Amino acid sequence: GETDVQGLVRDIADDLADYAFAATGETDATAAARAAFPVDHTGSTAPPIESRYVWVSRASVGVARQVGTASKVLRAIWRACNGEEGQVVARIEERDGRDGARVRALVVTWSHEPLRRALLREGSCVVTDANADVQLPVYAKIVGYDPPLHRFAAADGAPVTRTWLRTRGATRARWLDRGRLVVVAGLVQAVRSVVDWVLEQPDTRTVGIVAWKVLELGLRSALGDDVADEWAEAKQAPETLTEVRAALGPLLARLPQRPELGHYGALRGLDGWRDFDAVVVLGDPWPNLGDVQHEVDFLGLEDWEARAEALCRADLEQALGRLRTVHRARPGRLLAVCGIMPGGWGADVDVRRPVGGRPRTEASMGPDEVRAFVIEVGGRRQAAARLGVNPSTLTRYLSGERSVPPSIVDAMREAYYKVAPKPPIAEGAPSIADLHAPKPPIREREISNRGFRVMQFCNAPGAFGYRGFRVHFVMCATYGVLDGWGHRALP
Repeated sequence: GETDVQGLVRDIADDLADYAFAATGETDATAAARAAFPVDHTGSTAPPIESRYVWVSRASVGVARQVGTASKVLRAIWRACNGEEGQVVARIEERDGRDGARVRALVVTWSHEPLRRALLREGSCVVTDANADVQLPVYAKIVGYDPPLHRFAAADGAPVTRTWLRTRGATRARWLDRGRLVVVAGLVQAVRSVVDWVLEQPDTRTVGIVAWKVLELGLRSALGDDVADEWAEAKQAPETLTEVRAALGPLLARLPQRPELGHYGALRGLDGWRDFDAVVVLGDPWPNLGDVQHEVDFLGLEDWEARAEALCRADLEQALGRLRTVHRARPGRLLAVCGIMPGGWGADVDVRRPVGGRPRTEASMGPDEVRAFVIEVGGRRQAAARLGVNPSTLTRYLSGERSVPPSIVDAMREAYYKVAPKPPIAEGAPSIADLHAPKPPIREREISNRGFRVMQFCNAPGAFGYRGFRVHFVMCATYGVLDGWGHRALP
C-alpha cells in the first residue's frame, strides 16, 4: 500500500542527519531534503558528490557504479519528499533479492521530469507517440486534464503477412521457474513452430527473434554462442544450458541462416532489422503486476488487468515494429507466438493454434453463443454488468481470444434462457463484425502533401468526441506534426 515516505526518512543515521541539518539549517530530515536545492534552482537535482569520490570513480568502474546507484536512490527519495501532492506515490513491498531471499523494497513512482517540464511549458505542446493509448493516462496525470487524442494508422509500404500463433502457454509462468528457464515441451514446440513458419516461405532468410532476456540467452547458446558468464550473472542453472543446447540447437540449425536475437525492453529505436525478411516475437512480455497495480493507483485508473494487457500489447507492437512495415519497399512477414494479440494488428491476421493445444472444457461455449447473449441483453456493457465481468474481458470472449470460464458459462446460459428461451443463434443473426463495425464514412478528404488520409466516421467505437461529432483518423505515413492537429483540414 501507499507509504508515508516523509516518515521513513526521519529514521536515518545520526551523523547523516547532523550533516544534513548543518548544511541546510533545518531541524528535521524532510525539511532538509526539501531545502537541498534553492527554490529557484533550475539545474540538475542529482545529489552532490564529494570531489574525492569523483576522482575515485574515474579510476574504478565498480566504485562509479556504486556511486551512480546511490545517487539514483537518493534522488528517488528526495523526489518522494518534494513532489507535488498527487504527483508522487510510494510503497514498501517484499521482493526477491539477489540471493533468492525476500527483501523489503521501497518503490517510488513519479512522472518523468523532462517529460513533465515539456508538457507543462508555456504555449502549445504536441506529443507524437506510437503507443499514445497506453501513455495517455500519464499525460493526463501531469497536465491535470484529458488532452485531445488523434489517432493515425499508417498503411504498410509493401505487403506484410501477420501470423498469430495463439497460445496461452508462452508465459514466464510456464517456461520459467522462479526466474529460471526450464526446458519444457511447450517451449520446444514453440521454437519448432517458429522454425516451421520460417521454412514455409523459401525466400525468408533474414529473421529477427525477440523474447525475454533469459530466453534470448538460451537461444544464443543453442546457436553456439558462449553465454556462460551472462548465464551465471542471470542466476540460471548451469545444467539448463546443456539442456537448451540439446533441445533447441537442432531445431534452430534448420533455419536457412542464423537469426538475429533481441529481448523485450531493449529494442525501442532499433533500426537494424528494417530490411529483414521476417520478425518473430516469442512469449508474452507481461509487466510486473505489482508495479502495474501501483501505477494504476497512481494514475487514478480502475482496471489494472486492462492496463497490464495494454502494456503487454504495446511491447509486442514495439518489438514487431522493428520490421518498419510503413517504410518497406518489399514484402515482409511477422509472427507472434503469444496469448495476447499485438497492438496495431487488425482483422487481416492469420490466426493459428499450436499443435497439441489444450482442448476446451465441456462447460465452455463458443463466440456465437456469447454473441447471442450480448444481443439479447442489449449490448456489451449490459451483458458485462449482468455477468459481473469487465467489458474488455467480455470482448475477448466474443473474439474467441479467451475461453469462457465454466462459472461464467453457467451464469450466461442461465441468464440467457431467462431473457431468450430459444436456440442460441438464429438464421441471419448479427455477426461480431456487425456489433463493432462503424457506420459507412460520411465524408472523406485526402491531404496529399502530408502523405496521409483523414477519414471521419460517425459512431466509431473508441473514437474521441470532437466538436460535437466523433472523429477517427486512419492511414498516416509521416512523422510530421499537423498544423493545428489537422482539424482545420476538416470542413
